[in-house]
Amino acid sequence: MVSQLLKSCQQLNEYTKEASLRQLQTVDNQIARIANRISLQMALSAQQDSADMRVISIATFVFLPATATAVSSSTSTSTFGGITSKRRCLAQASSISVHELSPVSCLHGFGYTAL
Repeated sequence: MVSQLLKSCQQLNEYTKEASLRQLQTVDNQIARIANRISLQMALSAQQDSADMRVISIATFVFLPATATAVSSSTSTSTFGGITSKRRCLAQASSISVHELSPVSCLHGFGYTAL
């Protein structure tokens, strides 16, 4: 009787151990599925970001040279004593301390009149 009771306890112990392992495997599989879904969502998001960045870089490639040309051709290059206004502002900045430099004079040199 005692041996039979001991044998049934051992069988119950084995069954419980196997059931616990199956439950752990099920939970592990569910976690892996969730992680795979998240990875897929991140990959799709990265793919969309990559496409957006491609569009931005193409637009920049097309419009940046034209913008630079338009700005450089429209900027005032009047001379003051043989020095262009841009160079005069740089000369002012290098010969005067930062506290004495007037941003208004630099802006006037570039053609800005209203502040």
